[in-house]
Amino acid sequence: MWYNVGMTDMNLSSKLSVWKKQRQAKGSGRKNWLVLLLVVAVLSAGLGAAASFLIISPEQQKMQTASPKPTLITSPVQLKKIENTVITRGTIKPTESYYIGYGQMLKTGSTDKPGSGEILTSVAVKVGDEINAGTVLADVNEKPVIVMQGDITMYRDIHPGIEGTDVKQLQENLRNLGFYHGAISGVYNSATWSAVEQFYKNKGYKPDMLDVPTTPEQQKADPNVQPTKAPIVPKTQLQFIKQAPCHVSSVASDVGFGVPEVVAILTPTALEVQASVPSNQEALIHKGDAVSLYLSDANVVPGKVGDKTAAKDGDKDSGAANFTLIPDQAIPFDMTDKDIKVTFTTASTADKVFTVPLGAISSDASGTTYINLVGDNDAITRVNAKTGVSGNGEVQITPDTENVVKEGSRVLIGQ
Repeated sequence: MWYNVGMTDMNLSSKLSVWKKQRQAKGSGRKNWLVLLLVVAVLSAGLGAAASFLIISPEQQKMQTASPKPTLITSPVQLKKIENTVITRGTIKPTESYYIGYGQMLKTGSTDKPGSGEILTSVAVKVGDEINAGTVLADVNEKPVIVMQGDITMYRDIHPGIEGTDVKQLQENLRNLGFYHGAISGVYNSATWSAVEQFYKNKGYKPDMLDVPTTPEQQKADPNVQPTKAPIVPKTQLQFIKQAPCHVSSVASDVGFGVPEVVAILTPTALEVQASVPSNQEALIHKGDAVSLYLSDANVVPGKVGDKTAAKDGDKDSGAANFTLIPDQAIPFDMTDKDIKVTFTTASTADKVFTVPLGAISSDASGTTYINLVGDNDAITRVNAKTGVSGNGEVQITPDTENVVKEGSRVLIGQ
């Protein structure tokens, strides 16, 4: 009996356990269904939202496919002077130069190139100095190198017994300097000797002397007569230049060394500028046009275009046109042979004018030029206008209608 009861209890316990498992299984399935329903709801909402973005109305589609409003590129009208320029390079040059060599005049040369074996013992002038007849330029072996004015260059030593144009030039210079008071005879006589000796002494030098033989008449009159000593003027100590006064544009400087090829370069006139421009710009430049000479960024000298000059041998095939430029004020002589910037002004306005970029100018089939003014809300208005001087990417305009264009008005360049 006890056994049956125990078995009955055991069966009951097993049934309860099975029932609990079945209940748990049913509960879990119901939760799974709830989760599934929630996921489906979320996905449906997302698909609906996506569809709302993907599906557009005809009005929206028309707006999205329409061309965007163009962006206007504009520039303000300016009121200013305008000029057209040509920029190039130029070299500062004298119109004429005297190349004073040791014992000779040269057509060209340098104060840096070696010359004779004589020694340059001192230099008496500097670049920019004014040179007059009778000026000592330098000493060679402690003997002077002197310049005087004359058309004939010094080609021989002047000593007693000679005559000629060179002697005449010497007498004229000595008279102008106050040392000679005799006749301009062209004969190197005792009066000229005396003047030469006084001149040398005034400059602080002793002239080279030469014994002058006595004549038979002198010996007959006085058997004890002695030869006379007279000063000579060696060609190494005197050079004649055609024009004085002039200025030193270059001078030897290596004192204590051999005399260079050229002792000094003298310029009788003011310096000018030699400049060249490409042949395709030659027609823009005329004699008398304004020019700016840039001696430095801070020192600009105004000037004018002079004559067109012949091309040098090395420039004949370069396709360039050469011009002489005349400065309105003196250029310092120490700038001889310097390379500088040059600006030609080929056209300019006298007063301030309306200017616009070249890109703002249009023309129609009839050739009428016009600009497009841009107003409020980017409204575009055509205004006929004549063009004038152009330069640096800008052009002068004169509107056909007054008071339409003002400083600061916007003009259309592109869109």
